[in-house]
Amino acid sequence: MDNPKIFEAINKIMTDLEPISKSRKNEQQGYMFRGVDDVMNAIAPLMTKYGVFPSIVDTQDIYKDEVVSAKGTRGYHYVRRYTIRFYATDGSFVDVKSDGEAIDYGDKASNKAASVAYREAILKTFVVPFKGDDIENSDHEIVPEKPIVKSIPPKPLAQTSANPQPKLSHEGMVCSSCGTGAVIGRRKSDNAEFLSCPKWKGHRDNGERFEVISKETYEKNKEFFEMSGDGEDVRAGEE
Repeated sequence: MDNPKIFEAINKIMTDLEPISKSRKNEQQGYMFRGVDDVMNAIAPLMTKYGVFPSIVDTQDIYKDEVVSAKGTRGYHYVRRYTIRFYATDGSFVDVKSDGEAIDYGDKASNKAASVAYREAILKTFVVPFKGDDIENSDHEIVPEKPIVKSIPPKPLAQTSANPQPKLSHEGMVCSSCGTGAVIGRRKSDNAEFLSCPKWKGHRDNGERFEVISKETYEKNKEFFEMSGDGEDVRAGEE
């Protein structure tokens, strides 16, 4: 097509189009915006005058999900990308891609997303003047994130028994196998104290049975204990 009319028609619409101000306010978030109706009312007469009409020729889902409001109402969140084609009377056209995002707690989320995308396509295609508004007139006060402080739970206090065990004494106690004076050991499993022979590993390796007894008992039965050095380890040999 040698002289497509669409470019000339868009230029004429841009020439005649009056600025559209931000006359509507979002009550929940407190910002001003240009409503879809405001843009349609401004552009529709000029598109009719110069023979331009739009059509959505492609839609892509960018994001969609179910949402729940603070009151517990279920709704839908859509972000869709539309390809909007502006035709002239000779069949020439231009394609404009525009995103639309909307949340609705009924059955209007898809329609709202399409309306937003159509408004944005018009604003960009026809370079709609904004009547003195400037994006530089507003800024965002960013609050720095607070560092996350992980609390360390206190260590539980050691539980004390209502009837504490009497403290062990190795005085006057010896090994029944070798007569060596007993020592106090501490069991790893429960931190309990016990009496053992300092040579218990050698008894264990030699397969000698032993236990901790009083020195008086050992002296009276020395010959018997020296003759019975066979058998298995007993609990006194625990680490």
